[in-house]
Amino acid sequence: MSLSCLSAAEPFSLYFEGSCTYADFLARLDLELTRESPACPHTAIQELLYLLDLPTEGDAKSHIESSCDYALDNQKQMPWEDVTKNYNVEQPLFDSIYYDGGGYWNEYYETEVDNRVPYVDGSSAQSLR
Repeated sequence: MSLSCLSAAEPFSLYFEGSCTYADFLARLDLELTRESPACPHTAIQELLYLLDLPTEGDAKSHIESSCDYALDNQKQMPWEDVTKNYNVEQPLFDSIYYDGGGYWNEYYETEVDNRVPYVDGSSAQSLR
């Protein structure tokens, strides 16, 4: 029988902003515990130990830190050139055109007409908002 308050509920995921650290993770777990199981009799640290089936907070901290390191080290990477190239119409790199100036994205300015961007078609202009 698990003593965890959160594992008795539906499966959950933790989302948080900022760096992936033990302190940030524990703060987010505490928030989740407060929201989802307000009657839970123990702290977020104890909940984490129950969820991970670990004996000490030091073990939990090591596990979270190594998991954060693994996640960051194994993120998919994409070269900037691949991000900015428009493969559909085989145009040159966006950043080259933009930084050289003279492209239609360099002509951006606000108007009084629904904040539309002149010289840019409606679907592209909407993404500038």
